[in-house]
Amino acid sequence: MGLTFATLIAVLALLFLLVSIISKISKVKAILYRNEQYGFTLRLPLNWRGKYIIKENIWKKDGYRSVDFAATYENGKRLYPVLSIIICDDKDKIVENKFVNYLREKDGLHYAYACDLGDPHDYLSDNPRMLKKISDMTVNDAPEIAQTIKFIG
Repeated sequence: MGLTFATLIAVLALLFLLVSIISKISKVKAILYRNEQYGFTLRLPLNWRGKYIIKENIWKKDGYRSVDFAATYENGKRLYPVLSIIICDDKDKIVENKFVNYLREKDGLHYAYACDLGDPHDYLSDNPRMLKKISDMTVNDAPEIAQTIKFIG
């Protein structure tokens, strides 16, 4: 039994529609991170649940503040930074940093993000499964998370 061209096109259109629906559903089902101090929200993937901590930092030398998401491993004894949301009142300080990606401005504050691709600790080098998990969080998830930024108010 052969497929006609029209049937093939209809099947491909249906597959595309299903992929689109699944993608939208997966974006709806996410962990909502809300930061009242800096006035923004982010959507984190469900597979991050229980695998990260959040720290806020002030980088006096660079002139900005950050909200840092770090993956936990080795039963929570170790941390590896995977995403930093950077907040600064001087856009030039963000733009001149080649490791930082500018997002947008809101009420005089400039927001950007950085994904840490630093050297893995010895434990990670000896544990390829954990290294892959953290690499996926850093390389694949973090840039997508940064793009979900929404401002409160």
